[in-house]
Amino acid sequence: MASLRPIRRRRRLFYACLAVLLFLLATEAGLRLARVTVRSGEAIYTDRWLRHPVGRGRVDWDEYLTLGVKIYPPDPAEYRIPGPVPPKPAGTIRLVCLGDSSTYGLGVNADETFAVRLEKRIAACSPEQRVEVWNFGRPGYTSYQGRLLLAEIAGRLRPDGAVFFFGANDACPAPIRADRDWAAVPRWSLFLHRALYRSSYSYRLIRNVNVDYLGRQLGAVFGDAEPTAVRVRVSEEDFWANREAVRRMLPPEHGFLATVSAVYRSDAGARPGPYFLKWRPGASDVDLAGLFGAALAADENPFLDDVHPNVLGHRLIADALWDRLAAAKIIRCRQPEFVQPQTGF
Repeated sequence: MASLRPIRRRRRLFYACLAVLLFLLATEAGLRLARVTVRSGEAIYTDRWLRHPVGRGRVDWDEYLTLGVKIYPPDPAEYRIPGPVPPKPAGTIRLVCLGDSSTYGLGVNADETFAVRLEKRIAACSPEQRVEVWNFGRPGYTSYQGRLLLAEIAGRLRPDGAVFFFGANDACPAPIRADRDWAAVPRWSLFLHRALYRSSYSYRLIRNVNVDYLGRQLGAVFGDAEPTAVRVRVSEEDFWANREAVRRMLPPEHGFLATVSAVYRSDAGARPGPYFLKWRPGASDVDLAGLFGAALAADENPFLDDVHPNVLGHRLIADALWDRLAAAKIIRCRQPEFVQPQTGF
């Protein structure tokens, strides 16, 4: 009889695993028939048991929050650029605009973005000086992704200056991992996670359980002096470290870096993003809260919504950047000759 015990144990284990598998298959089939799925593209909850809303309908998830950080290749299909980056012509000044959907120009035409406006204004003012402005903003990007992107393209682009316009996505809660933590995930594990998240309704629901909130609740119950903090995509410390990393990729002798602050529309006007509350802009930086706040005070609306600039907002950013470039003597504007006005005497 003792010899039969291992066989019985293996049999029980087999039936237990089979029962779990059948339960998961039945759950998956039921969720698919009911079309119940996680809608991570709609909202992020930090104070509930579920991280995202659950509802019926089409599958909808935020790519970077759920599948991990990705850097898209420098291609016109991915960014608002005229074509693949060619070798830099001699005597050309290249500026690269790194940012998210505000830099990309969500809701406005490509030729209305501040990158195109800035390039056109420089060309009109100084036609003998060749200046290229490359728009490498992409919706959803954080400063971490902008840093990685510039590291990838800097060798071919060879930028003389950069516009650093991030913040809205950086401070966004990160339900699964912070941006930089995705790099530590083994390739096989990341591949498996992405495959399951794309294909399995059950897996998406399991990953939707807010274990961070559970940790905070348990910490409160047991008197934890340091409860689990809300994880964000890029911490404030890392945000500024990413900006400095971008600066180091520019020419040390004449590299130009303009930081454009994230801004939100509020009932009181324009308020700075959370990482810019204590920020002191330098000579080359653009305080967008002050710039847009002044426009609102003059009954001009530079906002497309609560975050993104509209056509007017892009024009204001382009004008402000032009002023900074001129003050830094990166660009030279040809002034018209002064003509002495004739009098009647």
